[in-house]
Amino acid sequence: MIGSLRAVIKPRRSNLSVVLGAIVVNHGGDFWDGADGKLTSFGGVLGLGFKANVTPRFPVQIRAEGNFYSFDPDEGDNTSAGFYPGKMQSDLVFSIGVPLGGR
Repeated sequence: MIGSLRAVIKPRRSNLSVVLGAIVVNHGGDFWDGADGKLTSFGGVLGLGFKANVTPRFPVQIRAEGNFYSFDPDEGDNTSAGFYPGKMQSDLVFSIGVPLGGR
C-alpha cells in the first residue's frame, strides 16, 4: 500500500507543474508474513506535470512521478547469501487525467 502527501507547485500562466512530497510504502500479503525487518518505508515523491488544452473547455493533464524509498525486509540479515539486500527503490508512475471543475 502506498500513501503520499504532495504539494503541486504551478506558476501562474504556465502549463508546467512540479510535484514534491513525502511517501509511506507498506509491503504486505502472504509472501511477507515471515519477514524479520520493517515492512514500512518512508521516502520522497518528485514529479513533473504538463497541462495540454485539447480544446478551450477540455484540458488534459499529463504527469510523471517518481516514488523513492529504501526497503530492507530482513534488516541486513543474510546479505552475503543474497537474500533481500537493502537498497533504494524507485517506482515510476505515469498518468493522464481530465481535471474536474474546469481548471
